[in-house]
Amino acid sequence: MTVHPRQVTPSLLQVDNVLGRLTGAEASAEVCRFLLGEFREYRWAGVYRFDGPRFRLDGFDGVPTDPLMEGPTEGTQLERVRTTGRPEIAAPPASGVGAAPNSVGVQSRVTVPIQIGSAIDGAIVVESASFHPLDDSDARFLGQVAQRLAPGLTRP
Repeated sequence: MTVHPRQVTPSLLQVDNVLGRLTGAEASAEVCRFLLGEFREYRWAGVYRFDGPRFRLDGFDGVPTDPLMEGPTEGTQLERVRTTGRPEIAAPPASGVGAAPNSVGVQSRVTVPIQIGSAIDGAIVVESASFHPLDDSDARFLGQVAQRLAPGLTRP
């Protein structure tokens, strides 16, 4: 278990604090910075926005693993999460942007959809370098973070 239940409420309060002060890409980046500071297993975090069949990295922090700031979602983990509306936990090996972890040192990745109404308009992705893989506790916690990020994805 990566996210302990005692960490959830204070962490979500901090995310709320960030989102109360900042908007847009600045808020996404600050939430990612907070996640990396709070959860030592997290090596990289990013918030993606979807625009039709394409993605755009809205904000991130940590050791960059996907050099593309934008691109097509086709054939990626981002596309699978967008299509199913369910989080996806991946472990190595695989290849391709948004696929299972393939970067040096990355052991697992959690991708969680950001839903606004009935549409999936983005995703939050967290990667870990720990040999203890990310798990359902991470996906549940990040799902709550995604709910808080959702309104900010609609702001200009």
